[in-house]
Amino acid sequence: GEHPNGGGGYWGAAGETPSFLYAMPLSGGRMFFEETCLAAKNPLPFKALKRRLHRRLGALGVRVKQTFDEEWSYIPIGGPLPLQDQGIVAFGAAANLVHPATGYSIARSLGEAERMAEEMALALGQAGDEDGLKAARHFWASLWSAEKRRQAAFHVFGMELLAGMDGASINDFFITFFRLPGRFWRGFLASSLSSADLVTFALLMFLLAPVPMKLRLVAHLMQDPSGAYLIRHYTGSDSITAGDSVSAGEI
Repeated sequence: GEHPNGGGGYWGAAGETPSFLYAMPLSGGRMFFEETCLAAKNPLPFKALKRRLHRRLGALGVRVKQTFDEEWSYIPIGGPLPLQDQGIVAFGAAANLVHPATGYSIARSLGEAERMAEEMALALGQAGDEDGLKAARHFWASLWSAEKRRQAAFHVFGMELLAGMDGASINDFFITFFRLPGRFWRGFLASSLSSADLVTFALLMFLLAPVPMKLRLVAHLMQDPSGAYLIRHYTGSDSITAGDSVSAGEI
């Protein structure tokens, strides 16, 4: 957002790939500050994020007395979903359980862990020791069902939309996003909204968004490959759900 001492809210980074400040109070009077790029085609250099963080904190009048630790990380997001006919089983980030629009993965992975362990134990018991491929296919079909793939297609659509936004558009997006009823923005971040809920989420975003964002949303749906990818999954015409072996990254 904008700040009277922050150069229009950009802190010397106008025209560059946008980022934002994530802040969280800790115990003992300490604070966690993190300059974060939400989504981008090309990763921002760490030195650019560090420069922005210090400029932003200075503009906000925050004086850092001591630095206890520094964290640097790139989180790959998006990419193809696992093929359902393979004999290799994976989980967590290796199974692409990373939210394409937020980078979150741990909560969802932990939430799916017990169910998938039970599913795999049942599949191995039914398939027998000599038919691991059948058990693996059962695992993938359960972890990445048609419903989960529809949700993933929606999240990829959001990721591609965010990756193409400039700073002003990102500001408009956040303002609109947090005007939604809490269950929708919290559910989106937690990957807990069903594919039907996500349609309601999208309609509410469209209703609340300013006109330039409305136009951007429509153009993105109609012109970007992720829009066609989303439509195919929601209409049941995507090749993966239909049983073909094309990866979800081929859009």
